[in-house]
Amino acid sequence: MKLVTKTLLGISLLFSCASQAALIHFTGSLDFYDDVDYYYFSLGASADIEINATGGFGPYLSLWNGPNGSLIGQGSGSVGSNGLGPGDYVVVVGTDGNQPTDPTAPGNNFSPDNQDPLQDGGYNVSFDGVDQVDGGDSTQVPEPGMILLMLAGIFGIRQLRNR
Repeated sequence: MKLVTKTLLGISLLFSCASQAALIHFTGSLDFYDDVDYYYFSLGASADIEINATGGFGPYLSLWNGPNGSLIGQGSGSVGSNGLGPGDYVVVVGTDGNQPTDPTAPGNNFSPDNQDPLQDGGYNVSFDGVDQVDGGDSTQVPEPGMILLMLAGIFGIRQLRNR
C-alpha cells in the first residue's frame, strides 16, 4: 500500500508541474464578419508570449496594452511579444481584414462594417507564456495534464476508501 501511495504522490507532482507551464486554450465563435471577442490577461513579471488562432474564417489577432492602451502588435492567426512587461493586456479576435482602431469600441471602429454572416465562425485560440486568461463568450478547453491530475486524485481517493 505504501508503494501505491508513493507512486500516486509522484504522479501527482509530475502532472501538477507540467500543467502549470502548458498552453491555455479557448474555443469561440463569431457570427458576423465585424464581430469580435475579447480576452484579458495580466502579467506580474516580464514574459515572452505567443498567441495563435485557427478557424474557418481566418482569425485576425490584435494585442493591446490594456483596455484603453496602445496597439502592441497584430497579425493574421498569430501575435506575440518578447519581453512583454508587467501589466494588463487585451487580445481582440476578429476576422482577417477586420483590423481594430480601438480595443474598446467594436462596430464603426472595425473595418469592414459588414453584417454578413460567417459560414464557419468557430475558432480556437491558444495563449503561451500567460498564467491566466479571461475570455468573453468562449469556453476554456481543459489541459491534458490537469485531466490526468484529476484522475490520479480520484484513483487515490478510491484506494483510500478501499482500505
